[in-house]
Amino acid sequence: MAPKTVMKRPSVRKTISKTVKAGPLPVSKSSSESGPKKKTSADGVVAINRAPVLTLWITVCMRRLGYKEELALTAAKVVTAFCAQAKGKSLGIFPPAEPKTPEERQRAAEERRRTPSVSIAGINVPVSSPNAKAPDVRACSKGKPLDPEQVERYLRSSFKEDLEAARAAMEQAAR
Repeated sequence: MAPKTVMKRPSVRKTISKTVKAGPLPVSKSSSESGPKKKTSADGVVAINRAPVLTLWITVCMRRLGYKEELALTAAKVVTAFCAQAKGKSLGIFPPAEPKTPEERQRAAEERRRTPSVSIAGINVPVSSPNAKAPDVRACSKGKPLDPEQVERYLRSSFKEDLEAARAAMEQAAR
């Protein structure tokens, strides 16, 4: 029997250290805590829930790949919702999906092939135009195009005054 090869995981800490050297980020409490925000520049960390962080990160990555802001924001929100749903299922918070017959699975796969989509983070996100006259494309959830302004408001309410600093750090890390 051959010995197992163990691959060493790349260090994320080095990337974060490079980003933090550019300038300290203010530290704030998570949105679940009340009271005034405390800011310290000791380690340059912004304390926040994972969903808005994932939404902002995917938005930054999609912008880096050349997608328009509207599509990047809405697709990021769809991917974040998908990840939250998967985590809820894995923790037993959400019940597993009802089993489908082979015919139902085949029809669903055919429908996905016909629907225009973009792929990000290994997830195919369906897209469409909000109206026939508009050339812009947005990600869809439950068959309806999402509003990018609503996603932007979600990020602003989550990050508060730290949004621009967090976005800049993520843009630097995405280079």
